[in-house]
Amino acid sequence: MKKGFAMKILAIAACFILLVIFVAPISTVNATPGGAVMNVIQYRFFDDQYSLFTALLTPDSQGGVDVMGWPLTQAEYQTVINNTGIVVEPLSEAGEFELAFNNNYTDGIRMDRRSPMNFTDFRNAMNCLVDKQGVIDGPTLQGFATECDTQVPTPLMQAYVNPAVSGANYPWKFNVTEALQILYNGGWYSHTVYPTLADLITAYGGGTGPLSSAGGTASGVVYSGNDPNGQWGGSDPKATANAAVANTPIAALQGYVRTADARKDMGDYFCAELKAIGCPYIETYEPSLTALRPYVFAAQLYDFATLGYSFGAPSNWWYTELTPAGIYANGPNLYLVQDANLTKYAYAAYTDPNATSFDADQMQVQYILVMESYLVPCYCPATYCAYKTGLLGQIDILGQGTEANGAMSENWITLDSRPLQSITQAPQWTRHPAT
Repeated sequence: MKKGFAMKILAIAACFILLVIFVAPISTVNATPGGAVMNVIQYRFFDDQYSLFTALLTPDSQGGVDVMGWPLTQAEYQTVINNTGIVVEPLSEAGEFELAFNNNYTDGIRMDRRSPMNFTDFRNAMNCLVDKQGVIDGPTLQGFATECDTQVPTPLMQAYVNPAVSGANYPWKFNVTEALQILYNGGWYSHTVYPTLADLITAYGGGTGPLSSAGGTASGVVYSGNDPNGQWGGSDPKATANAAVANTPIAALQGYVRTADARKDMGDYFCAELKAIGCPYIETYEPSLTALRPYVFAAQLYDFATLGYSFGAPSNWWYTELTPAGIYANGPNLYLVQDANLTKYAYAAYTDPNATSFDADQMQVQYILVMESYLVPCYCPATYCAYKTGLLGQIDILGQGTEANGAMSENWITLDSRPLQSITQAPQWTRHPAT
């Protein structure tokens, strides 16, 4: 589809130039009667959007870049909207940012017991602590995003979102009282300290204040030690070990939070709610994906992390990413999901012969992901991109933004393009290390 789309664009707009994210200034331009010829196109890679935005504002002669295809923040938008040297235009990008939960079935954080994150009721309660709209309205996005409840980006691909678990039907709306109720019913609070749910809610301040210190450490979240919902079908291999530590304070949840964009707001807001309900945590800030990788991607030694997701092909999207097939160091299944029912539908979606059956199966995958709270989709970009004035234009593959796989090389349309030229006559380009 991408190649077909690129060919259509070539036929319609052969005189346009597409510049994509992370593009450094062109080193030489040779004027010819047929138009400019680019001898070298330079690609540069950045770990965060702020350094990229700084490069956009920097003159080419001083090492600036020509295009910022990454979604602009509200502050960045206000900075460039009246800048005559910058063109701002809508960016339609199929991606979402999420709070990832590690189910800790196969990792080594707690070898003596099941992690709280491996219990469905605990994850559902954590889901209720994610203030999605608060993040969207927060200091970074300031409204430049759309709330999402599944991994399918909204509103760009709303037609593929399962309505049974999204929008008004999303079961885990931001609701601290509901989180307390789920945890209390599952044995995650001492019923000796709090004989009734009403006692717990009162201690919380009627749903609006912090937990009291009455009862010492036992007043916070404690280890359940049981599986009241039959989440493993009654075959918990660590049942005896779990029962031995029941009603003792849980170990601090290990969290890794990106600081480069609104994911910091997401992590901070979530941790504030953890503190409010008496759930211990360690929030570790990481400035880049590179810094996050050893703990989250390689070793998977985390309980929650702020990640981002781009809409991809079904093989990565539903199958390897969220089934046991993807559980290995630096593998796509960062959540350690091991769910036979999910695998069944994910594999079916991967092998379905037509769009109708694929859509039915991927709807089931979405349903399971939401109901089991394997991850918490939070928001999708609803923003703009920017490029320097003087460029003829920027072509955005619908739903992929300018940084999609293949977009960098496949969809270049140079100034010297002519109707009879082949698309294979692309300019040479060089890859530069991240800065």
